[in-house]
Amino acid sequence: MAKYKYCIWDMGKVIYVFSFRPLDKWCRENTTNLETYQTNLKKLDYDAFMKGDISFSDWSRDLCILYSIPWRASRPAEINKALHQGVSADFEITRKMMGKMVKSGIENCILSNALPILKDTGNCWDLVKKEHCFTSFELGLLKPNPQIFEAVRSNLGCHFSEMIFIDDKKINTESAQRLGITAITFTPDTIASRLDAAVFSRICQNSHKRADGR
Repeated sequence: MAKYKYCIWDMGKVIYVFSFRPLDKWCRENTTNLETYQTNLKKLDYDAFMKGDISFSDWSRDLCILYSIPWRASRPAEINKALHQGVSADFEITRKMMGKMVKSGIENCILSNALPILKDTGNCWDLVKKEHCFTSFELGLLKPNPQIFEAVRSNLGCHFSEMIFIDDKKINTESAQRLGITAITFTPDTIASRLDAAVFSRICQNSHKRADGR
């Protein structure tokens, strides 16, 4: 059984707290038709923007049309500001565990269905190499598509069995797990114990095999 080489973290809601509430508030304050805004609240397409199929300017314009917000040149900057306001503090436990991975000889990576303008948010960059940050808009794929995990594996040059994947969405961890990746669905209260159990049970197993000559 190979030793883990990479621990791959989702970004929003795993590395840091994230909410769309500031954007929702901005939309409510700027719509000219509250009923239209409320009717279309769940219809905004984030996927095309996260896959890199549409520019931020065009996506901002689509948002304004959908929510009956009068368009003007300042809208993309206003929307950008609202999205960044949704980025809150890092999870202390995530940073602690990322540091523990480094001390254990396991490199941290990021795999995020990311809004391009939020790519460089968070304060984890002292624990993650820039070349180990993988995003949906750069790969042209979205989790839980299994091809996105294959793309990351290929870039890292490792086996699925050498990867740990941590995400707050079960649909994404289940997709990774079907490929043979050790996957953990993130909650702040359980991530430390579950990650310790996964990593250090593997280390113990490898040690026993070496002691047995296998």
